[in-house]
Amino acid sequence: MNFFSGFGGKMALTVMAVTGLTLASCEKEDFNVNVPNIEITVPEVNLGEGTAVVNLSATGSTGATLSNVTFKQDGTVLSSTSVTFVKNATHDDSGRKVIFSAEKDGYVTDSREVTIPRLRDGAYLVIPVNFTLNTVISEEVPVTPQSEAQSTTANTTANVPVTVPQDGFQANQTYTVDVPVPMATPYLQEIHKAEMIQAVNDLTGPDATVRATEEDLKNLEIAKSMLKAKILEFATKPVTTVEKVEFTVTQDASAVTATVVTDQKIQDIKISCVVAEQTYSVIGKQTICGSSTIALMAEGKPIGHGHGHGTDANAGGGTGE
Repeated sequence: MNFFSGFGGKMALTVMAVTGLTLASCEKEDFNVNVPNIEITVPEVNLGEGTAVVNLSATGSTGATLSNVTFKQDGTVLSSTSVTFVKNATHDDSGRKVIFSAEKDGYVTDSREVTIPRLRDGAYLVIPVNFTLNTVISEEVPVTPQSEAQSTTANTTANVPVTVPQDGFQANQTYTVDVPVPMATPYLQEIHKAEMIQAVNDLTGPDATVRATEEDLKNLEIAKSMLKAKILEFATKPVTTVEKVEFTVTQDASAVTATVVTDQKIQDIKISCVVAEQTYSVIGKQTICGSSTIALMAEGKPIGHGHGHGTDANAGGGTGE
C-alpha cells in the first residue's frame, strides 16, 4: 500500500499500463503463428536388401600381415580382398553360407564358413574375416655330401686292451678276442660339430640371403632349430662293430693289445631344411671311416699279422704264432 501511494505509485501504475498494451499488441501481431498438421509415414521394413561387405586378410604365426595371399570364395579365386553382398532377399532366415579360404605358398591353407545375414533395407554391415596361416615345415632335413674333390683322407689309431685269461696267455694256445672296429657311418668330430653350430647361428636368411620381415625372421628361427637338431643327432665318435680275431703266442704272455688303424675320409656336407618353401643351409665337414687293420701285440712284440676290416674286401681275423 505504501508503494502505490504518492507520485511514485502513480508512475509505477502508468508504466505497467503501457507495458501491458505493448505486450498485447505484440502477441496479436507477431506471435499469432498457424502450425500446419505434420504427417509421419513409417516405411515398411524390407528384409534382405541391405549391403554386407566381407573384408579378408591373413596373418602369419607372428601375427604380421602376409602379402601375396590368394583368397577364394567357394573355391573361386577372388580378385579383391573385399566382397560385397547386396539384395540377399533369397536368403533364408539363417542367412547365406559362404566358404572363404586363404592360400599362400609355404603355408597351410585356412578356410572359414561365413554367414551373410538377411539385412533390413538400407542397412550396411562390415564382416572382417582374418585367417591365420601356419608355416609349412619340411619333415626331413636332407644331408648332401659335396664334391669328392673337397674330401681329405686321414688315419686314426686306437689301442684296445685284450682281456687277459685267469692264467695268462699260454704259449702255442689259440685265443679269440673281440676287437671293436669303426663302421662306415658318418659322424662329426667335436670341432666340426662346433663349427656347424656356429654356422647355423650366423645364418641371416634362407641360404644366407638377408630377409627382413617379421614372418621371415620367425621362419628363420624355426629353420635354425631344425638344423641344430639335425647336427646334434650326429655322433662325435664312429659307430663300431665287433670283429673276432684269433691268435696264438709262441711264449707265455701276461698282456695282449690290439691296435686298430682305420682309414678316414673327411668330406664336406651340406645340411638343409625347407621352411615356407625357402631353403636354409649350412656347410660343414663329416668323417667317414673306411677299412681297418688290426695288429696284435704281446708284451710289446707283434703277434702274426692283421687283415683288413670294416669296408675292406679282405676283412677277416689276424693270426700269429
